[in-house]
Amino acid sequence: MSGQDYKNNLGEEAAIDTKRWRPEDLLLKWLKAMSWQEIAADSDDRAVEAYRAVELSVRLQDAFEAPKLRDITPRLGEETVLKLLAFAWVQNESRRRNTVESVEQLRFYAQFMLTTYPLESVKDIIYAFRRAGTAHNFPQDIMTEYLEWKSQKLEEWHRSLTNSSEPLPEWILKQCPPHWLTNKNRNEATENSNNANSADKAA
Repeated sequence: MSGQDYKNNLGEEAAIDTKRWRPEDLLLKWLKAMSWQEIAADSDDRAVEAYRAVELSVRLQDAFEAPKLRDITPRLGEETVLKLLAFAWVQNESRRRNTVESVEQLRFYAQFMLTTYPLESVKDIIYAFRRAGTAHNFPQDIMTEYLEWKSQKLEEWHRSLTNSSEPLPEWILKQCPPHWLTNKNRNEATENSNNANSADKAA
């Protein structure tokens, strides 16, 4: 089984050198082989190590750019995506020194996240849990706060780029509300205005 088999599973391109697997690839490999009981028990140190490597390295831009849950589910299968989300929650509970009450509860939380946040990525979930620390008891509380914060950050980035001559980065364009996309190049509005003024003078 090669690293290429897991290309784009959590977001970025898989490494061409299959002897050097990315943490994302390894995490998916270990989780696919684990039962739900093993995930709930947090019993595989290899999976934990791979998750920690992803968690420590993920940036907000990575979360923006990663494929969304609705996009990876057909490719990986719903069960695999649920395991990814469930394992992320188990690691969040481990950070809070809690244990998962039951496999049923774990599946419920994973299904809730998949159903409620189809436009977020696995890396969004991981980033949100890391950012939350030990502050919240339920996925919904963590994600609600995260999405509000994420929206604010996106607006800040958009404002900071307003006077730039470069078009908005692709990863921001994919997250922008429609009215932000009226002028992808912020100079376009100025150019259109200048053209309109020139036409008026000519008339």
